[in-house]
Amino acid sequence: MSWLARIVGINVVLWVFVFLCIVSVWCFANAGGSAPRMYPLVVCVGLLAALFSAAIVVLPFWVILKRAGAHPALSILMLVPVLNLVTLYWVAFSKLKFGRGQES
Repeated sequence: MSWLARIVGINVVLWVFVFLCIVSVWCFANAGGSAPRMYPLVVCVGLLAALFSAAIVVLPFWVILKRAGAHPALSILMLVPVLNLVTLYWVAFSKLKFGRGQES
């Protein structure tokens, strides 16, 4: 399996995790009984899970793009569902500069 397919697969798994966190927040918020007391806790847990997932995606791409000679802030595009694939294909098929004596 190529590295691009692995990255796309990991990206899909992480976005499914974020989606499930959002769905669980919605389910707990709409549950009867003690839902109003648990709502802030559930929202905080959901936001922390989303931030953790975003950090797992952005940090490796920050390093990859920096080493490839591109601006590392492009790694933030990995959080946008369609632009992440565009960025992946741009990195995969463009002629990038590599540091430390590496060649592409």
